[in-house]
Amino acid sequence: MAQETSSGVDTAWFKARLADRQISQRSLARTLGLDASALSLMFRGKRVMKIAEAVAIARLLGVPADEVMAHAGVRVDSKNELVPIAGFMDGTSEAHVSMNSMGSVPHPGGDLPAELNACICRTAGSDLEYMDGWILFCADMTGGIQPEAVGRLSYVKITDGVVYVARLQRGTARGRWTLAGPAIYSEDLRIDWANPILAILP
Repeated sequence: MAQETSSGVDTAWFKARLADRQISQRSLARTLGLDASALSLMFRGKRVMKIAEAVAIARLLGVPADEVMAHAGVRVDSKNELVPIAGFMDGTSEAHVSMNSMGSVPHPGGDLPAELNACICRTAGSDLEYMDGWILFCADMTGGIQPEAVGRLSYVKITDGVVYVARLQRGTARGRWTLAGPAIYSEDLRIDWANPILAILP
């Protein structure tokens, strides 16, 4: 995984952005699931901001996650600098691929390919609320059924055009597939492509 280090926080930038959005630090701490003192330490450079926290703050402030991390003084040591955010997953496990730029997040590092796509989980208020803010990484979202996708959590495009995040399982009939979870279970489907999720950043 990526190594995160802090090199100075632009506290004034965060205060100005929060004021613009009329968000208090205490409210932000609640949204992030943090103690108010932990957020205060983070904004004073005494606690390193995590990538998932940067993504959640970016969504609230309406700015790219890499901009938040830059002002948080976080440098991510990885083989590649940034991964584009290609879409988001909602509370029904449907993935919505966006043609417009949704910003970027740091590459998670490790043995993952240099070229990745990221998908943000936007699941607040659903049964998958525990996944809200998670980042799912994959190498591609096209190209047939990748052998590595079978039996793994993957992006799967069924023939009616909907893309789901689900575990891909072989169906009972040739050329048919079953999708299972996290919020979908459907059998006897035809699919166009499937690509495995290579890393998940909570």
